Amino acid sequence: MKLNSLTFLCFSLSIAGAVSAKAEETIVLATQNWPPYQIDTGSGLSGIAAEKVSCALEKMGKPFEFKVYPWRRAQKEVKSGYADAFFSASPNKERSEYATISDKVADQKWNWYLLKENLLNPEKPQFKTLAKTTALLGSNTQTWLQSNGYKIGATSVDLKEVFQFLDNKKIDVVLSTDKAAESAIMAKGGKLSDYNIYTLKSNILGVYWSKEFLKKNHLFLQKFNSALGKCN
Repeated sequence: MKLNSLTFLCFSLSIAGAVSAKAEETIVLATQNWPPYQIDTGSGLSGIAAEKVSCALEKMGKPFEFKVYPWRRAQKEVKSGYADAFFSASPNKERSEYATISDKVADQKWNWYLLKENLLNPEKPQFKTLAKTTALLGSNTQTWLQSNGYKIGATSVDLKEVFQFLDNKKIDVVLSTDKAAESAIMAKGGKLSDYNIYTLKSNILGVYWSKEFLKKNHLFLQKFNSALGKCN
């Protein structure tokens, strides 16, 4: 069957429209409510990291949406192919198997938090065998504790509740990022001076982009990192 010129033109426009629509598909980013990096306001997302990610994607002219989950679920959404990225996250081996991290969206320190009266010292060799530790459920800090053979006690997806476990002496020490810990402590009516604080290490937070997404969107990560550099 021969196609006349009008039919061929319509067919060509249909293909072009489909390609254009695909190029403008909404990017789905999974995240957690994690002040001050991401703050779920009920009508949107604010926070240090969320605002920088929004800025970069807006500069790129990309449509996007944030979906807020418990942190383990947010990562699983990307691993299972239901979301294109998760943030904000520090690098680890497991995440890097299925996703690639962007440039920095925020700085962080990993700190140990102990009650003032607790004489344990994370810098002493016996600390690892004596201390009952914890961290936010599903976090990289929790993964680090598990990988390094620490004893782990009660945990939660809510960092404020994690610090309440510490206050109630259900555990001896919390390992947490500094800004998130400060926000959680203030939210429960406490203050940083209630705790002995030891810094374990400095780290970065970035956006982990699905490797499948990056395969389909050539040069996307380079362009995203470039846009991040223009967002303060």
